[in-house]
Amino acid sequence: MASVPPPPPLTPRTLARAPELGVITLLDETLHLALLALAAEHPTLDRGDHRHDRSRSSPTLCLANRIVDRVQALHRLLDRYRAAVTDALAAPEQDELDTDFDF
Repeated sequence: MASVPPPPPLTPRTLARAPELGVITLLDETLHLALLALAAEHPTLDRGDHRHDRSRSSPTLCLANRIVDRVQALHRLLDRYRAAVTDALAAPEQDELDTDFDF
């Protein structure tokens, strides 16, 4: 899987222009902490072999595996949203494009 560069640090200016990035960053960090807690509880979670024999896995391990799958998918979606917002913030604002020049 390709590594995604970390998002740029939040600044007051960025939050003023896109306040949702603050909550998205908080959500992303909270999800990361949830993965760490699940890995601490289920040390085999990061190995792929538990997926093949669910009959020997505990119900909590099976559910933790599903959570990991969902968190990874949500993380990718949050990355895409952040990138779209970053692109939108980098684009010139419409007012700047509509400036009339006197000749």
